[in-house]
Amino acid sequence: MHETQRLYLKNSMIRLISEFVTIRQLKQIHAHIRTSPILSETHRYFLTARLLFSCAISEPGSLLYATDIFQQIHKPNLFVYNVMIRAYASKSHSGHEASSSPSIVLYKQMLYDGIRPDSLTFPFLIKESSSRLDAHTGQAVYAHVLRFEFDGDIYIQNSMIGFYFECRLLGNARKMFDEMSRRDIVSWNSMVVGCLRNGELDLASDLFRKMEERNIYTWNSMITGFVQAGQAKEGLKFFQEMQMMSDQDIRPDKITISSILSACASLGAIDHGNWVHEYLKRNGLESDMVIGTALIDMYGKCGHVERAVEVFRQMPKKDVLAWTAMISVFALHGRAKEAFERDGHARVEAKPCDFRWAFVSLCACWFSRGRPLVF
Repeated sequence: MHETQRLYLKNSMIRLISEFVTIRQLKQIHAHIRTSPILSETHRYFLTARLLFSCAISEPGSLLYATDIFQQIHKPNLFVYNVMIRAYASKSHSGHEASSSPSIVLYKQMLYDGIRPDSLTFPFLIKESSSRLDAHTGQAVYAHVLRFEFDGDIYIQNSMIGFYFECRLLGNARKMFDEMSRRDIVSWNSMVVGCLRNGELDLASDLFRKMEERNIYTWNSMITGFVQAGQAKEGLKFFQEMQMMSDQDIRPDKITISSILSACASLGAIDHGNWVHEYLKRNGLESDMVIGTALIDMYGKCGHVERAVEVFRQMPKKDVLAWTAMISVFALHGRAKEAFERDGHARVEAKPCDFRWAFVSLCACWFSRGRPLVF
């Protein structure tokens, strides 16, 4: 009878842990797990570990409370350590000094407790080293990867490629990639994105051409990378090539569209911009605020102010960026009166309070007097 009750309570606790939405609920569950006379110590440990995972990793969780739970666990196992290492590496820990690395501290404690890491331990240690741009610590972590013979793990290898690029160790990244016995699409994408972010556009293009498989992330990386590097025409060419790949079920998403509209704005390519706008209408994407703002910016920079106004009026919701874009279009074309009118409406509807509003209003004022701004 007791065993049946234990299993029922255990399953109920698992369900409650998976469904919690507030820390208060989680604390109530935790208190029940700790005090229930029905649960065995094995079940209690299992449920505490599950609760720790939800508290540390999930969106409504709390890293602070997860740390309290962790400190109460007697003899934490590998799963428990991995959860906390992942949590510290993934979540903001602004309370720690720049020289401090909580996940590394936990990793050292884990080794001291005689627990051997597995392939899930290292990617998060590498991730924290990347976020801190800590080349020394990241390379020390990889020394442990070699020591524990996980250097053939493709997930760890992909993490190291990203780490090397973040720390601007491009040669190391290329060496890691070239020596991989097996590569997946993440490996290729990591190389392409790393090259683009470090200004190696030719190398990125060369790698892109060698890829046997591409996904929307690959195409978006190439399009956005070239547009942001000031090569909008090349970005448009990649977009056109993507459209011709009828054998691959890859369709433009919001990131693609925003990048292409930015390219059209840079080049004054209104024909391409109109085509993208029609594509959006056919696919019901026009109401998105990010894309709507990009359309306003594109039409404004291409000299089609009324089309920009039309897009702006049709947007069901407008944030600070949308209002800023519309005011900027009027200011750019010397229509200061409309700019000031929009500015007034925006202050009522969007309640803007950042520096951009003062800057845009200043631009409108100067353009209205026929004076260029000099920086």
